[in-house]
Amino acid sequence: MIAMRMIEAITIYLAAGAPFGVSYYLRREGRKGRASALLGSSWAMLLWPVAAATAFLARKRKGEEETERESAALRIEEKIEQATRQLMAMLFRVEELAWALPVRDGRRSERVTFVVRECVERYVGLTLSARDASADAPPTTREMELCRVAGRTGEDLRLAGRCIHRRNVARLLDHRERARTELLHALAELREWSGDAPAQECHTVAARHTSVAILRVYGQAINLLSLLEDEAAVRKVARLLDAECARLRRLEAASPGRSQGERRAEGEEPCTPHTPRLAFIGPSQTSPLTRG
Repeated sequence: MIAMRMIEAITIYLAAGAPFGVSYYLRREGRKGRASALLGSSWAMLLWPVAAATAFLARKRKGEEETERESAALRIEEKIEQATRQLMAMLFRVEELAWALPVRDGRRSERVTFVVRECVERYVGLTLSARDASADAPPTTREMELCRVAGRTGEDLRLAGRCIHRRNVARLLDHRERARTELLHALAELREWSGDAPAQECHTVAARHTSVAILRVYGQAINLLSLLEDEAAVRKVARLLDAECARLRRLEAASPGRSQGERRAEGEEPCTPHTPRLAFIGPSQTSPLTRG
């Protein structure tokens, strides 16, 4: 009776360990060879409590890493959304200040700021969509559906799905590059519409305020593009910022009678040259032009 119970206990123990042995063999056969995988699976079946604890800890650690990556990605997306909202608010401010200029410039500013806002939304959306896109990733079920309906099966179906997936990724990247170019052109046009400072003193004051607002737009655009990890675009916007700084200095020179205190009272900030090597701002940093 005792021998029968011992045999039953051993049978139950080995039956419980068999799935762990098979799992070990299937995971290690291609990497370590069949003989090594067979030997390791035998030990995993005999010592299945240890194998179960190891698998549990590995899965738990993998889940924690995935959760941490998802949390980091979510934090970055929240920062991008906040930077986008701030940029939109600054563009509305530029449009509001531009109406103190001649009517022709005010109407043109409304059109230009609308184009910039549209380009920002399109570029941010495409960049976030293309962030996880990879031409080497397997095709989705939706991408393979048309080929399946056409009668393709097996390896032919998978090959057609990969071709469609690569074409879709290439199109997405092309759309993103086009949106990036349009955004940079729109930001460049933002400072071109104002032209030289008008001769009237009231228009000169309005032009100064508008120039300061445009500087803040460029500073926030640098912050947003840095969060999107587009270093080349950051350098180009930094050059626009330097050009606008030079224009603001010319406007300040046109009214030399104002004191520094009067400039602070009007809400203006001192303009300092911007060096391209400091243009790229990391996600944890903030552009000095976006403060306040």
